[in-house]
Amino acid sequence: MSDDIIWILLGKQASGEITAEERAALDALLAGHPDAAALKKLVTSLWESPTNALPVDPVVQQRIWNRINIQARHSSAWRIPRRLAVAAAITGVIGWTAWEIMMPHVYSSRQQISEAGAGKLSLTLADGSKVCLNHHSRLTYDDQQFGKKNREVTLTGEAFFEVAGHAAHPFIIHTSRMNITVLGTSFNVKAYTTDSIISTTLISGKIAVSFPHQPGKALELRPNEKIIVPATTASTNIVRSFAQKDSSGKATDLLWLNNKLIFDNESFATLAQRMEQWYGVSIHFAHPSLMQLKFSGIIDTEPIEETLKALQLSRSFTFQVHNREVWIDR
Repeated sequence: MSDDIIWILLGKQASGEITAEERAALDALLAGHPDAAALKKLVTSLWESPTNALPVDPVVQQRIWNRINIQARHSSAWRIPRRLAVAAAITGVIGWTAWEIMMPHVYSSRQQISEAGAGKLSLTLADGSKVCLNHHSRLTYDDQQFGKKNREVTLTGEAFFEVAGHAAHPFIIHTSRMNITVLGTSFNVKAYTTDSIISTTLISGKIAVSFPHQPGKALELRPNEKIIVPATTASTNIVRSFAQKDSSGKATDLLWLNNKLIFDNESFATLAQRMEQWYGVSIHFAHPSLMQLKFSGIIDTEPIEETLKALQLSRSFTFQVHNREVWIDR
């Protein structure tokens, strides 16, 4: 829905009909959008180009315009100029189809975005590397450059990588606080925007970790080592340790691959963040003291209600679940 609003507001901005309030809303939406610059460029290109010069196949262009006319006849604003109608049509008629058709003409590269919603998503990239995305995670890369001129991806969330060897092009994962360079290995990266830390755990092979906010600093990890950095620039502390393992000898950071979420003496506040990612919910505390309660255990595939009932066995609290909102009280 937010993408639809962005298209509408960009169209109004191009036509000069945007209000100050709408401009503020547009700026706020674009501030967190990974494709903000490309979106602006596309709408500007559409607005400044004559309709008959749009980079669309003539048959496709006619079909689109026919659909615009149909939409316009049912709108109170059907008398708007044809050029503005083209921009406006992106929002409700053409949508992302127009993006896919016209994007290669706006700039030469295209972003490939893979997202995991409430479940995991397994991918095999063009170079043969395998990626498993955890709940509510996103992997972004240039599908015209990847595997040909570079192997660079950007991760938001958590993912397990099994990287295929390619001596000419090292595999690089970018996060907000660390960049990870590999040649061929398997490792886990956790970089959710809601977490207070970002971490990577090496399972096999070798990786080099650099830090955008500490130029010149880089660390090499050996198997079963882990690096943790703060998610904000307020601290530059880097923690290097050995990966925690369960009784079977498997790194606990990888238990999510088997649909298990492990926590050991974690505060309710920290656990709530992880449960929000796991279940796709928002958790609210009625009293700050509840956030300090400590819990240990493993969440499997049970519904959130069953998980909260299990937590109640060791600590006293009440809860209510309404749709995707969870309220914790005394």
